Amino acid sequence: MMRKIISIALISLFFVITPFVVISKFNVKPLNIQVAIENLNNNKDIKWEYIKDRLFDGKSINVYKVSGPILILLEGANKEDSIAVKTTILQLKKILPNKIIDYFENYTKVNFNNEKEKNKKINGTPIYEFYNSVIVFNFKKPHQYKKDFLISSTLSDQSIIKREQKNLKNFDSKSIRFSPENIYFSFSKKISLEKKSEYIQYEFFRWLCYINPEKNYSITYKNQMGIFNAPEYLPEKGKLNQLDKFLLKKLYSDTFIDEFKVYLYSNYPWRYANMFLNKKKTIMYTYTVLFILAILLILASFAVFQNFKFKHPFFSYFFPILILNMSLVYFANIYTFLVELNTTVTWDNNFKMGFLFSIGLTFIMSFFLWSIEKLCIKKRHKFKYKITLHFLFTLLTLSVLPSVIISKKGIENTLEATVPLTLTLILLSCLRSAYIYFNHYSENIIKQKDVELSKLKELQATTELNSLHAQINPHFLYNSLNSLASLAHINPDKTEKMALFLSDLFKYSTNRKGEKMSTIQDEVEMVTNYLQIEKIRFEDRLQFSIEVHDDLLQTQIPRFLLQPLIENAIKHGISKIEEQGVVQLLITKNNNNLYISVSDNGPNFPDGLISGHGLQSVYDLLRLSYGEQATINWENLPKKKITVIIRSNS
Repeated sequence: MMRKIISIALISLFFVITPFVVISKFNVKPLNIQVAIENLNNNKDIKWEYIKDRLFDGKSINVYKVSGPILILLEGANKEDSIAVKTTILQLKKILPNKIIDYFENYTKVNFNNEKEKNKKINGTPIYEFYNSVIVFNFKKPHQYKKDFLISSTLSDQSIIKREQKNLKNFDSKSIRFSPENIYFSFSKKISLEKKSEYIQYEFFRWLCYINPEKNYSITYKNQMGIFNAPEYLPEKGKLNQLDKFLLKKLYSDTFIDEFKVYLYSNYPWRYANMFLNKKKTIMYTYTVLFILAILLILASFAVFQNFKFKHPFFSYFFPILILNMSLVYFANIYTFLVELNTTVTWDNNFKMGFLFSIGLTFIMSFFLWSIEKLCIKKRHKFKYKITLHFLFTLLTLSVLPSVIISKKGIENTLEATVPLTLTLILLSCLRSAYIYFNHYSENIIKQKDVELSKLKELQATTELNSLHAQINPHFLYNSLNSLASLAHINPDKTEKMALFLSDLFKYSTNRKGEKMSTIQDEVEMVTNYLQIEKIRFEDRLQFSIEVHDDLLQTQIPRFLLQPLIENAIKHGISKIEEQGVVQLLITKNNNNLYISVSDNGPNFPDGLISGHGLQSVYDLLRLSYGEQATINWENLPKKKITVIIRSNS
């Protein structure tokens, strides 16, 4: 019962509570990238927005930067060119004080063009692995290079700059980037040292990071064109500003990614931040969470509907399929809310219409599945054949849903949308078949265990009865022999008579060994012999009477049921008084119930339960033979007696 309550609570949580929590907590409204930017409040940091616009593509957290030392190589530089490069290096060192920035030959102590020394190691790292950290400033006359690999710009002062084309659209931070990158300068003779420094600075700093070319940048610095302000190649217009310096400092700090995550989660909706930082990972997590929720929902549904009997079998199909369809609609909307940033999710539209649609679709699907299984699956079929049909019919029924999706979405993107859903439906069909199989298997095990348990109970009852009989006989023998021994030297005739009665008693016992039941007539004869033995012992102090209706003589009762009652009356009643004792046995029937009463005129029964071997054996005989259908009552008034009532089953 508790399991069903918990399961119903889980289903309620999925379908009722969660949508309202999602809507109320996250204020579900149309949300897209442009709206998010337009709604920036005053707490947003323009510097971090500058970084966000330029370094990230909104799909992953990967960014480009020089991972090793920053090494410079000069080719054909004159004195003025070297001064311009050195000026740029000093400026960069101020921005990145913790980064190694040096000339290649100073750092490696190796000539760049010496192929024999490229395997030489610095702190365990081969020289050639530093080539990816090398930028080559070439001041010779530009040679002819393929235009596909160059960006070329002719400046207003007739200076020419050419550089190799970067293509980091699918950049992976774990992969090896490039060999050294070459930048070619052909400066005009009239150009000033300051202009040279600006051009070199622009090329050098642009080389240090990758500016996303596919975004529109809304954040600028005081309307001043920065080096990283635009994705276009504009060496003549780009001037280093504070936002550029901030970008480089953060990019090359060890905590850059962590700081950017903190900023994004602090200032943007959580789902936007998740999708911006890692779209693929977010989608994977979303699938994982929805899958886990689906499994929990399936288990909860099984717990609710397992062994639940509907008045009409159709409803055992309708309700599970209804939950399934509502779940798919529900999960589809949750997926849309978490992943699709440019969509609107509201209760009035998606949820309400989706659930109403699922009810109608459920009726069709459940009626089809119920009808076809009722028509095609018969009791005479082998179980394996039944399982196969259950799987195929379930898959056929559930395939209605992908068909509806295909018809709505059209041919475009159909494969992407339906393949995961189809695999899910195959899994659900397998789960239903497995559930039917294990349910059938468990029912067979339970039936088998019930049969085994019944046999064990029967065997246990037989063993206990035999044990009781074994206890009764020695107990009675002990009392009888004591009486016989006391008469042996006093009255030989009584001794002989008593021995004969005792012989008859044990003849009754041994001839019926293994029998559980006996007739009242046989039991009364055995009790009469017992009373005769006791009368010899007590002489005139003991009187007894036995009254049994003739139509009850052949009624079956447990063996040794009467003798312990008579023995108890003599031992705890007659033997305790000096005057004449009277024992009466009365067996009657009333309303199909059998009444066995034994009375005596000895001392009253004590308060509480009666203890002792004799009555305990009677309790056990009745319990093992009749269960709760038999009881023992005793009373002192108006007459002292103990009564056994055996109720009829009819």
